[in-house]
Amino acid sequence: MPARHAETSPLPSALRILLPLADRKKPGGRDGTCCDHKRLAARLAYKTIGAPRRAALDGFQKAMASGSDALKVLGLQGAAFREAYAVNRALERCNLATALERNNGAFADTLEPAALPPAAKTRLERAVLFVCPLLGVLAADDPIPDYRCPEGAKLPGIGSLHRHWKPEVTKLLNRLLKRKRVLSFLPTRLSALWAPDGGASEIVCVRFARYGGDRLTGETAATPGLVGEAVRYVIEKEVARPSELARFKSSLGHTYSAAHSETVGRLTVMRFVR
Repeated sequence: MPARHAETSPLPSALRILLPLADRKKPGGRDGTCCDHKRLAARLAYKTIGAPRRAALDGFQKAMASGSDALKVLGLQGAAFREAYAVNRALERCNLATALERNNGAFADTLEPAALPPAAKTRLERAVLFVCPLLGVLAADDPIPDYRCPEGAKLPGIGSLHRHWKPEVTKLLNRLLKRKRVLSFLPTRLSALWAPDGGASEIVCVRFARYGGDRLTGETAATPGLVGEAVRYVIEKEVARPSELARFKSSLGHTYSAAHSETVGRLTVMRFVR
């Protein structure tokens, strides 16, 4: 399953969609595609970040070789730790699946990429960039194993993956997103990996919130499903400009609220409220 994208590949639209790669991924994969973590970086798109990918993967594998180090990296206890640790210990034996296929849970349930018409699925695959705390930036069709790595992980010998990745992700995204319109669904921690240099023509961050009494609070558990719905809307409606997302309404009743949205320079935060 070779990755088809390269940093210079022409894409059909000026719109790019930034998505977080889920920590809890869909298991399984395609037979005969077993992962070799030392070669994985070379199989992925965006070769300029190959070296930091290899360093992160090496540090991650070394951490998972020790139960005490794995506890610190994963930040979990009990059954949750044992499950994540078992997944990571099996990384070398895991079959590969695309990043889009791995992005499990409510996001996949609402987006339903496999049910999209071929042309719409192609638009989706070419518009999406995944941001991942372990592997940096991924194309939708990048072949990856199943693994668990939280956003705030610190690896022995590397330290904070956030500090490890921020300069590399910033450099890559500023190159990939130059003169592009960007629709970002990244949570705050992953969004902070990118320091825009002004080259993107437009950047819109999407947030979902709800009223509890007279108090507006950000959505938490519902967010992956809401993101899946919104991305499906973008793809099916062939949205070309982020502002066109203002017509989106979620299944839970979120609608665009100009009163709760704001623009600072080239960065716009669009809030959808219920």
